[in-house]
Amino acid sequence: MKLLLFLIGELALVTASTIWKRQAASSTGCADRDNTVTICSPEPQDIWHNGTYHEITWKYNNAIYARYDTLDLYLLDFQHNEYRTLKKWTGLQRTKGLLIQAVDDSWFPSPAPNNSPDRVYTLYLYLLASNITLERELRKLTLRESFYPAPQTLTLIRKLFFS
Repeated sequence: MKLLLFLIGELALVTASTIWKRQAASSTGCADRDNTVTICSPEPQDIWHNGTYHEITWKYNNAIYARYDTLDLYLLDFQHNEYRTLKKWTGLQRTKGLLIQAVDDSWFPSPAPNNSPDRVYTLYLYLLASNITLERELRKLTLRESFYPAPQTLTLIRKLFFS
């Protein structure tokens, strides 16, 4: 019985250290930033292009999200004083701190017409606890009553590929 308890304790220790190593690798430096930061990557100055893969990392130990197991991440467009959801990733494990995604046409507000030039879009990433209603939180955000930090800017360039 003592051996069984010892093994269970060791398994818990190994599991805890495995999670920590994964978090440290997936969000290098992000966990050490202050709690005004929610999304560490992309940085506001980053520019992403369609056809590329990127890591979206969040501060998994941010006090705002600490009591939640899962988070939802939204890619938003802001036009005519209104946010519109372009993509939504739901049920993200908070402690993972990482989502790897390919930027494809679904990330852009409208289809690209044939022979159109490359186009720059300013979009927003917004991280919320999974039980929070996006529309309600966006209303609170405009009234400056939101508990959550504002959506983070993301610049995308749609490059057209010619065959």
